[in-house]
Amino acid sequence: MILPVAMGTTYFINYFLVPRYFMNQRFGRFALFLVYTFLVSVWLETLVVLFLMLQFTYGDQPRMDSTANDFYFLIVGSYFIVLLATVIKLVKQWYQDQQKEQQKKHEKLEAELKLLKSQVQPHFLFNTLNNIYSLALKRSEDTSDVVLKLSEILSYLLYECEQPEVLLSKEVEMIENYISLEKIRYGDRLDLAFTKSGDLTGIKIAPHLLLPFIENSFKHGAGKLRNHAVIKIDLKITDESLTFNIENNKPMTALEPKSDRKGIGLENVKKRLELIYKDKYDLKIYHEQEIYSVNLIIHIKY
Repeated sequence: MILPVAMGTTYFINYFLVPRYFMNQRFGRFALFLVYTFLVSVWLETLVVLFLMLQFTYGDQPRMDSTANDFYFLIVGSYFIVLLATVIKLVKQWYQDQQKEQQKKHEKLEAELKLLKSQVQPHFLFNTLNNIYSLALKRSEDTSDVVLKLSEILSYLLYECEQPEVLLSKEVEMIENYISLEKIRYGDRLDLAFTKSGDLTGIKIAPHLLLPFIENSFKHGAGKLRNHAVIKIDLKITDESLTFNIENNKPMTALEPKSDRKGIGLENVKKRLELIYKDKYDLKIYHEQEIYSVNLIIHIKY
């Protein structure tokens, strides 16, 4: 007879008071209505217990077991069930809210990464198409080779970069294709060295992560120097980390980079590094009078 009152109290608390007041952080009203609910339910249970005791005491019903005469035990026992059910409901609701919050963060992260990648790729293509346009104006015989290299890079961007991680060897291959394009453009006035050390086999990184630094060196170094341009690129792999260094000379007037649209590529890389690797990377950029250099260390695992 007490069970329906306990059930009604439990459902009222869990499916009305908790979602309407507690989950909306209206704790004052929640506490007030919880006290009212408690008083009403205790009153109903008291009536039920007294009615049954009268029936068993003065009626024709057989006498109850002595343990069933403990009024406080009956009330406390029923409210222990109510309390337990409410705690389970709150824990379940908290867990579901945490899962939803994690899902939202994951979806936000995915959306940000897709946006950043969509910004980086057109930026890269814009610069490369400018190179092809320049060669076409000169009616250079290298135009067809440049188009072929660009086709290989586009194939990589379209079919490889959709994955969260790509093989480092593929990324290096794309970098070498890009360097080939730039060498055709700058000719003898470019002195470029790209050295690699360590075993690249099986190592994966986020796609299109290193190229923007190289692209930036060409654009703000070789692209602005009228005479000899020097770019040094070094990629080193160890058991625990990937170290990427790039250094280029630049005009003395370019003491600090401008924060305009020319820096879209680098800004996106910084955001992607923070989103993907968080505390597992170290990026340092040095602006000297005639030298611009980048040192990037990413802690990787096989």
